[in-house]
Amino acid sequence: MPEVTENLIRIPVKGEEGKHDGHNIKTISISETKGIQALYCIDDKVLITYLFDKNKWTMETAYTWIESHSKIYQNVQVEHKLFEISEVKVSKDESGNVVIKGYANTKGIVDRYGDTPTVHTPIRNYVYELTDYIKNPVMLIDHVNSVDHIAGSFKKCKEDEKGLYVEGVFSNSDFPLIKHARTVYLEGHAKAFSIGGFWYHENQEDPSQLTYAVICDISIVGVGADPNALGSAYEKVLTSLEYAKALLPELEENQLKELNSKGLNLFVGKNGYQHIEVLTRENIEELKKKVDEIKQVVKKLTT
Repeated sequence: MPEVTENLIRIPVKGEEGKHDGHNIKTISISETKGIQALYCIDDKVLITYLFDKNKWTMETAYTWIESHSKIYQNVQVEHKLFEISEVKVSKDESGNVVIKGYANTKGIVDRYGDTPTVHTPIRNYVYELTDYIKNPVMLIDHVNSVDHIAGSFKKCKEDEKGLYVEGVFSNSDFPLIKHARTVYLEGHAKAFSIGGFWYHENQEDPSQLTYAVICDISIVGVGADPNALGSAYEKVLTSLEYAKALLPELEENQLKELNSKGLNLFVGKNGYQHIEVLTRENIEELKKKVDEIKQVVKKLTT
């Protein structure tokens, strides 16, 4: 139920009261200038409570705001979007490290998703929320959150008048996956980022404007023939893939061969490194079906 604390007015999202156990909850900023935040449940991917600055809001005005804005902020999930780096420059610095510089996202220009990153001045004077990301600005490969997929880190990540500017340094690791990624970017074969975050369109007069982007992770990626389909499919099957991947180390060699014989795109690399390669198909439904099939086979092999 709603409550007033020393500094905040807390209003639970309708229908979400008591559904969550308090694990994996993060606070996201909706409007710093207006004093609005929210508690977001990462596991269930829903907002659970709005937080209003008591010095700027009353219970009545807070409810009025929720009534007119709730559809914008509820049911927003982490989505991964592919962007070709603008004004990309990849080179070696004085220490021999491979450095990549460029704009991961550009304001005022329509991207491949039909969004135009735009500052929505009635709420805030910026687009990109980097507060959480810069605490651990790793450069992932294909959004895989494991140590063997850390290609390096971003030494600079800031918003300026042009957009989201980043400077990343590749690791000098000889691990095959990282070495290959470093090489293809240095040689100019790859030049794309995929940004994971919460994307908000708050200007009700122009829904095409991307007015707020809470950045969660930035990955280097290879863009396929249909980057839009690849990005959408990856976002939709990510959870299932991670579940299946977590079980793979338990499988023995004959079981791995059985998966391969079923044509489930299982790739077993050197040094025991394993992951699932899900390729872009005609549509998302086929990808989802493939992931479900993998999960069922893995489940049978490990029980």
